[in-house]
Amino acid sequence: MTDIRLSRESATRASVPIVVGTAGSPLVLRPPRLLDGPSWRATNLRDESDLRPAFGHRIPSWSRSVSHQAWADRVISAEAGAEAGSLVSFVVEWRGAVEGEISYQVDPRNGLVELSTWMSRSVPRELRRWSSGFLLERVLSLPEVSGVVAPVSLANPRPVDMLQAFGFVRRATVKGLRPYDGCWSDHDIWWLAGNRSSVTLVAAEVAASSHAAEHGSSTVESPRRARDAVTMVAPAARARLCAFRRRRRGPARQAIDVDVEGRTVTLRLGGSGLVEVDGTHVGVADLRHDAGTNALEAWAAVLQNDVVSADAIVVAAIDIATTRGARRVSWIARRSSVEARAVERAGFTWEGLATPPVDAPDGTYGLWGLALAAQPS
Repeated sequence: MTDIRLSRESATRASVPIVVGTAGSPLVLRPPRLLDGPSWRATNLRDESDLRPAFGHRIPSWSRSVSHQAWADRVISAEAGAEAGSLVSFVVEWRGAVEGEISYQVDPRNGLVELSTWMSRSVPRELRRWSSGFLLERVLSLPEVSGVVAPVSLANPRPVDMLQAFGFVRRATVKGLRPYDGCWSDHDIWWLAGNRSSVTLVAAEVAASSHAAEHGSSTVESPRRARDAVTMVAPAARARLCAFRRRRRGPARQAIDVDVEGRTVTLRLGGSGLVEVDGTHVGVADLRHDAGTNALEAWAAVLQNDVVSADAIVVAAIDIATTRGARRVSWIARRSSVEARAVERAGFTWEGLATPPVDAPDGTYGLWGLALAAQPS
């Protein structure tokens, strides 16, 4: 199974900046730059009460978490993601300051992209809506994108109205997906299909907000302050060094043997691969650890509806997740399949509909979850 990535053409098309005129105060949507660090930090410090619940969980010092070094790490990571075709990142520049971020992370298994966004209240509401919709329409138009998902904490439902206006539907509720305001929070998964109907609906919503923003050129002439350049020299150097070291470590995919009642189950962690039991090929699986949620995300398909192997694969995956300290296991399976029955026997609970890997057999797929440990506040 080949991971889905944006082609170079799609990545370039998705990242083109746009400048819009707004009553003499231009709003700019563009990829992030290292020189944005001081402005990004100032906005985060000013809006701590709005942003910390979603982004500052269990962080003793908000000031440290939004340091110049933190920004440099984000920019270098965004550049690497763009180069790999896995991430589209933008900053929202309003009146010369960074007042928000919008990003789309590509799921390599199925072509879904996850929307993540924040914008300062200083940006007018209609401009916030227009900015999100404009980039959403652009991303949905990319040929590799099968749809967009937006996880929304039940403790912070404010984004829901905008998502519904763009045509998103609630597809699942994931228990304790991510922290919000210091506590692990259930999240609704809002989903929008990547098809012509969705593009048309989003385009109409964008047009309805267009009175707040007049399209301009794609030329960005944001101020480049010498003081900002000096401030970011050392953080940028450290970030690039860390990125270089990560690249040298090579791919994280590894084969792991797990003993399940005297049988050796071999799974590949870090992507898709064959599954073997005592050296015999019994199916395929895709296992990945999501660092943001500390969850093992899994999908598997066994040969010939082999119930025994399906049970062994699920037990082995739980063992791998537990050994690595994961909080939960999220499992995608075709409804009423042997794999679905295996996860239910192992104690997983139904959480909603899901999109399977692109090469999975046809059918309706669901998401099951299993909590592995207490989720501290």
